[in-house]
Amino acid sequence: MSDENLAAVRANYAAWNAHDQEAWVKTFSEDIVYESENFPTSPVRGHAGMRDLFKLFTSAFPDTHIETLQEIASGPHVVTRVTAKGTQGGEFIGIPATHRPVAFEICFVSEIRNGLIVHSWAYWDGVTMLRQPGMMPEQI
Repeated sequence: MSDENLAAVRANYAAWNAHDQEAWVKTFSEDIVYESENFPTSPVRGHAGMRDLFKLFTSAFPDTHIETLQEIASGPHVVTRVTAKGTQGGEFIGIPATHRPVAFEICFVSEIRNGLIVHSWAYWDGVTMLRQPGMMPEQI
């Protein structure tokens, strides 16, 4: 089961890196719940919510790419530590494009059922992510 669950998460990242929204959405169950403390609208629910999330990030960071650093599978869960990279080429949370690069780590905890991600928790340093393109001051 662990290998199958790893394959489901790897397919999710491959679709993200290919910027294939529909392939990415299909890696989630229809009742997906995506949670992150960095989103005021969290939790994001369902395929429509995931499409909105995909559009938010790929519009703001059109060259977005995820590189897996570490992955651990146990039972129905897969934990991955990734580096997300991209250039802020579009508006993000009301901030106009800066055309500056960003790179930050994210830890995802994904629950898999029947080969699909049914619940995902994302933990990432939003301050680091916002400082790099100049969306947030270096010192607070």
